[in-house]
Amino acid sequence: MSMLSKVVPILSCSGLTKRFLVPGWRLGWITIHDRHNVFSKEVHSGLLALSQRIVGSNTLVQGALGTILTKTPQSFHDETIAVVQANAELAYSILSETPGLKPVMPSGAMYMMVEIQMEMFPKFKTDLELVERLISEESVFCLPGGAFDLPGFIRLVLTVPDTHMKEACIRIKQFCETHCHVPTLRYEGTFQTTEEYKMEPEPKSQYGLRAKSNIPESENKIRVN
Repeated sequence: MSMLSKVVPILSCSGLTKRFLVPGWRLGWITIHDRHNVFSKEVHSGLLALSQRIVGSNTLVQGALGTILTKTPQSFHDETIAVVQANAELAYSILSETPGLKPVMPSGAMYMMVEIQMEMFPKFKTDLELVERLISEESVFCLPGGAFDLPGFIRLVLTVPDTHMKEACIRIKQFCETHCHVPTLRYEGTFQTTEEYKMEPEPKSQYGLRAKSNIPESENKIRVN
């Protein structure tokens, strides 16, 4: 990072959670490149205070960090990206055909956000209620979008084996097909289009006046279920 600038200070943030798919380790770091000590006062003390807000990762992981960073082969990262990409495409293909869901194809994340068209699931008031029922009926757990201040969405993690990913998406689809309610238009009565009306002569009474329609106005209704 020192090669990028000789004047502007640089903060570099990284960790093991996303790159190595181990969120439970909770091990991350910030490196500071600051030739002219611009960060010497407020920024240094602020970063130190921030790092002490939660308990750090266990000592075993800290001790293994050097080996993890220097001896992990590139093939591990290549295979990880390939698995995540394949699962993303698999989940997107199945959930795109699922009524009431609109998956968002990720550009590089290890998870996928899926929009829920809540109006098509009248049994559930929130994404949390839907997720709770999904767990109880299909044994599939997704995080509700409300946990990320994004109500009306669910989040799927893409790091599981492909067989599990496929089975989970199939169960989600079955669940949605069971509970999804698509509003339909139901017409009661009869009516004529403008073209049909022009093709037929206007009915007249024996006195030459326009005849009144026999269809009660109340029967010409369109009901939205």
